[in-house]
Amino acid sequence: MTIYSTIIHTFAKVFALIIANCIIEDFKLLLNAYMKKFLLSLFSLLFSVCTLNAAEVSFAMQDLTWTPDTHAEYGTGYQLTGATGLQIGYWQATSAYKPSTAVGSYVPVQQNHVMTLATVSGADITKVVVTSQKPTRTSGIYFNSVLVAASGSTVTWEGNAATLKMKFSGLSHVTNITIVYDDSKVEQVALPTFSPESGTYFEPFLFSAETATEGATIQYSIDGGDFTAYTAPFEISTACTVRVKAVKEGYTDSDVAVATYKFRVRCDVASIAEALTHLDTEEVVRFSKPVIVTYQTSSQYYTYVRDESGSTLIVGTLPKYESGDSIPAGFMGKMIDDHSQLKLTTSVSEEFKTGASFGEAIKGTAAAAPEVMNKTADPVTADQNRFVVFNMVLFDNTELSISNGTKLAITNYFNTELPESGMYNVAGILSVWNDVVSFYPTAFYDPTTGIAGTRLDAGATSAPEVFDLSGRRTTMNAKGLKIVRQGGKTKKMF
Repeated sequence: MTIYSTIIHTFAKVFALIIANCIIEDFKLLLNAYMKKFLLSLFSLLFSVCTLNAAEVSFAMQDLTWTPDTHAEYGTGYQLTGATGLQIGYWQATSAYKPSTAVGSYVPVQQNHVMTLATVSGADITKVVVTSQKPTRTSGIYFNSVLVAASGSTVTWEGNAATLKMKFSGLSHVTNITIVYDDSKVEQVALPTFSPESGTYFEPFLFSAETATEGATIQYSIDGGDFTAYTAPFEISTACTVRVKAVKEGYTDSDVAVATYKFRVRCDVASIAEALTHLDTEEVVRFSKPVIVTYQTSSQYYTYVRDESGSTLIVGTLPKYESGDSIPAGFMGKMIDDHSQLKLTTSVSEEFKTGASFGEAIKGTAAAAPEVMNKTADPVTADQNRFVVFNMVLFDNTELSISNGTKLAITNYFNTELPESGMYNVAGILSVWNDVVSFYPTAFYDPTTGIAGTRLDAGATSAPEVFDLSGRRTTMNAKGLKIVRQGGKTKKMF
């Protein structure tokens, strides 16, 4: 090899190395560029996966739909609907102030008021921001019993919870709430059902529960205790509250179903008079014999009945009964004294459900006839709830004159069409309130023809008849109030 060829060969090797190095460096740059793009894409993908299941809902409470409701634990309040994907409750709890709707641009949430938050899908809530009108009207909030202090006009909670109980530590003028939750759409176990339904019972019974979700198990808690596995029906013999939920691995727990049971002493009675001996006690009376319906209002909420021992008023929505029908034995209620008005109440507000104990009517052959009331004797509180008729009494718009100097106030409780002043036979119910006896008319009748009384037609030519307030014939010159009738209709009273 000549020196020239050696130089050329050496130069070629150096040039080749330079070219190779350049290619490698370009390749590295190219590789780095693609790696950066790959890493950015991967990061973007991971970020989108992490954020894909996050949902944020922001709302003003006053913009939601407020539906009155009662919570088994927190008392009266509202269900708030209209916030996408959320279940929201607003409850009175231990506060002396009832929850109220918006005042202008905010909702005044009082101390100890409770809001309950949950997602429809059962997903975990991860963040809540409560914004108030101004810092001076912002209070700390207990989130599931842990206090979170206010910062300016906001309170922010972060964590993971399927349901949140927010209890306000003071007055807050809430303007807006923002909620972030995991929208991963985990399937929720079906709400369990239980038997028997909530109510008042008189004997021990077996409690049972089930869920429609295959493979789920049921847990129950009594009176706020820890949840334990439900394996078979069990006996309940005392008043209690049972909470039931269903769980399954890989699923969101079901909502909690709540059953509230009360027990009362039940006494069988054979008559209205016997039922009254249990007045204002904690005992429930059950009638072992039927009673006769004398009058029922169109709403079916007030029903007057009688038997051989007396009369009473039944308060509560009952089946439709006609006057003269019998209510079958077996119905129940509680005898109470309400401002001296004695009645059998079947209302749920009395803490027991008895409306279902009232059977369909045993049809009567005719309407119940009113009892004829002695118009010379003063009605007393013992006469209350009786369906009576006063014959030949004077009606002067607001009261009945039933004997010399004795008047009975008229209360048009049943919206009866009242005639003009005159002498009538008047049927109706005697009632008492605060020891004052009044009369609820159901019908006015002409005392001689038995049809509704009206005033004298113009031009009548028959001779006038004059009566005193006892219904005896008298003369125009006799002392005291008199009723003048002509042509079978009332003409004048003086």
